[in-house]
Amino acid sequence: MSRMFSTTVRATKALKWELIGTTEPVDWAKRIMERVVDQVPKLAENADQCSNSILSGNPHPTGEDPYHVSGVIGTKNLKGKNRLTSFHIYPDGTVTFSNKKLPTVK
Repeated sequence: MSRMFSTTVRATKALKWELIGTTEPVDWAKRIMERVVDQVPKLAENADQCSNSILSGNPHPTGEDPYHVSGVIGTKNLKGKNRLTSFHIYPDGTVTFSNKKLPTVK
């Protein structure tokens, strides 16, 4: 019975992903971000608002920033107040947020 419950809870918290310009596999980044939503209290408190997420482009390095995937998380169309934060996800499991009130997670 508890297994069914945890599966139901997990399903209701699953993010809806939109890939924009992404042609390479990024399942690793999706798994990391879905784990991080539970680990960051501010995101966990707003889990109902963390229903949509966009990953933009393929994984890439930029200047001083190592290989990562860029994205945004929030609700509805992810514009304006619907956007909770943007983020970078790194293959080592690290996630950094543009909203400085959110911690870097590893």
